[in-house]
Amino acid sequence: MRRFRLQRQIAARLGMGRNNVLRALSMLVDQGYLLAKPRSGFYVAEVATQSPRLLAPTKNVETIWQSRLPTLPIAKAQNRTPYIGDQITFRGSGFDIQLFPANAWRDCEREAMSLTQISDWGRDNIEADDPRLISQLRTQILPSHGIWAKPEEILITLGGQGARYLLARLLGGPDIYFGFEEPCLPDFVDVARLTGSKIVSIPTDREGAIPGPELDSCDVAVLTPGHQFPTTAVMPLQRRHDALTRAERRDCVLIEDTFETDLLAGSEKLPTLKSIDRSGRVIFIGTLCRQMAPGLRIGYVVADPRVIEKLRQLQRLVHRHTPGNTQRALAIFIERGHYRSFVRKVRLELEQRGNLLKRALADHAPEIYVSHQDGTSSFWCELPPSRDGTQLAEMAKEAGLLMEAGQGFFHTATALRNYLRLSIASIQDGQILDGVRRLSRILQA
Repeated sequence: MRRFRLQRQIAARLGMGRNNVLRALSMLVDQGYLLAKPRSGFYVAEVATQSPRLLAPTKNVETIWQSRLPTLPIAKAQNRTPYIGDQITFRGSGFDIQLFPANAWRDCEREAMSLTQISDWGRDNIEADDPRLISQLRTQILPSHGIWAKPEEILITLGGQGARYLLARLLGGPDIYFGFEEPCLPDFVDVARLTGSKIVSIPTDREGAIPGPELDSCDVAVLTPGHQFPTTAVMPLQRRHDALTRAERRDCVLIEDTFETDLLAGSEKLPTLKSIDRSGRVIFIGTLCRQMAPGLRIGYVVADPRVIEKLRQLQRLVHRHTPGNTQRALAIFIERGHYRSFVRKVRLELEQRGNLLKRALADHAPEIYVSHQDGTSSFWCELPPSRDGTQLAEMAKEAGLLMEAGQGFFHTATALRNYLRLSIASIQDGQILDGVRRLSRILQA
């Protein structure tokens, strides 16, 4: 076994400090390339290696999987071409690094990684979520929605998407009539279809979902009263009471999904369905502000403790629990007041961008009818009936303009094609006017 040269010799040869050399040697020990012997030094380890070989397949791989992989009833996701060069993006689910509170989050992550904190969240705790995050949700987040919940009524999930998947799996089935607004978030519909549920289309207008015979026929119905997704319509209070009354009369479970309602000031928020529900049939899905960092993947469900218990059992089969370090860092972030400061900053920024987009569309694309509500990052755009939003989005991409066609948000065979969804979540102020001008030229071509 060959002894490695002295640290001081390596440091002198490479022009590095001895501490850095020691850290590098320690990493090589951890990786198995060196051995450290007390009072002797470092030695080159005998590493057993095997050269990779490219083996020719014994049979056509396609034949192995062709009969085994089912055709899933899932709508094709819209093409997510990555942002490059001078492209302008009006696509949703954007992430604006300039708004992200990097320093504050880094400090919270650093505290969450202390040994004291790790000993707390590092356990494989499948029976409960981080008590500090649950406490912050109960005292800082949920009261702004008019919701007062006990710890056993809350489940932390991998984003809102994780909550939707678990709920569709729990409540869906071949004999279940599962209602969704038209248009809506297509992924939720797809998961319900996977359970064999019968999909019911609930019509919407400029005030959100319309409580009517379609809702009456549902066993489970998903509503987005705060901001209808993707039209951003806000459901009036009387209509919310009507929906609850119909659900109680027909014994229907309501899933209240939220979309950017955290960005509304308290005086601007109408009572949530969950806050005025007296029968316990409303399940509330929430996410912390989407603009912060979608990659954090933190959502939550508020429901009857018996529902939470069943959801936790299902979650254990998929990924056991939401990562403890992220839960703890987020709890600290909220405790220190960073989350509220961030929401205020994002609200002001989106208001400024929204005003710029409204003026630009009015000046350069007056033929587009725009639906938009305060506190949201998206604009639902109705094109003239003769225009195809999907075709327009493809033409825009060639002109360096990225946007979403509205057709993908409809889940019935009669999906309307003359819609676009424009998002200001990650676009910069100086790009908005240029982007609308490009869109106008495409419309006039």
